[in-house]
Amino acid sequence: MAHAGAGRRAAAAAIVEELETWSPRANRAHAIARAHAALGQHDEALRWLRQSADDRDPNMIWTGLDFVFDTLRKDPRYDDLIRAVGLPQTR
Repeated sequence: MAHAGAGRRAAAAAIVEELETWSPRANRAHAIARAHAALGQHDEALRWLRQSADDRDPNMIWTGLDFVFDTLRKDPRYDDLIRAVGLPQTR
């Protein structure tokens, strides 16, 4: 996220590619969603958030509080996902 925030998009994208090769058991989906959100790739961020929810990733509990997802909060798909997993609506 630091690379994306500092405008180093290529470095951030390389990290995302590496994360995507990790074992699914590594609770990687939420980290990948965060990276895509930081890069402004909303569709990919939402896809990986859905995967994180499907994996019952414990990191999902922080989704509503994580500033990196602020740009997704206006998207009805984000609201649907948060509601579906039973998290409180925030911000």
